[in-house]
Amino acid sequence: MPIEFNTDPTSKPDPAKSRLAVSLFRMGLIVLPLLFVLLLKSLVFDTTLVISNSMLPTLKKGDYLLTDHRLSLRKTWKRGDIVVFTSPAGWDYPGETLVKRIVGMPGEVIHYTNGRLHIGDAVPVEPYLREPPDSEQRAPVTLGPNQYWVLGDNRNESDDSSENGPINESDIQSRAVYRVLPWGRRGSVYGERATLKVE
Repeated sequence: MPIEFNTDPTSKPDPAKSRLAVSLFRMGLIVLPLLFVLLLKSLVFDTTLVISNSMLPTLKKGDYLLTDHRLSLRKTWKRGDIVVFTSPAGWDYPGETLVKRIVGMPGEVIHYTNGRLHIGDAVPVEPYLREPPDSEQRAPVTLGPNQYWVLGDNRNESDDSSENGPINESDIQSRAVYRVLPWGRRGSVYGERATLKVE
């Protein structure tokens, strides 16, 4: 059966079909990027709002963070990582979503000597602290194989492991990587590390 073509130069395209094609194209411009963002959110990135000043000066109340929650990050947390976690049952406010910095790693012994934080025989050197912490005293804590010691950078105004004890690997949701808002303070929040100095 021969294929027929309309070669009549006076014929015009169907306006209804043209409008439908334009509408579908515009819808695609909206839907496809939205689907891409939702896919990224479910598999890689999420966002969280900082609700207190316990992480000053690094983070302020109202900062909006981009966080990385890939499953491949499990058990790869590092000292100095800023993590988003759910406060465990033994904490003052269980079930809260909090943002703190990992200071103590699994298997380490956390203790306070003369009011200063020690990790084993070493003292953490923490350039990100807002001010020298107040003297603290507590019994030594040996972290389990899946436990972390998390503290706020604003150490004197932070509800953290120093008062509540360690958190578990399963409590950690994600790692903060970028401050999205406010616009004037946007930038990376990933990378500043604590080092250990043996005294």
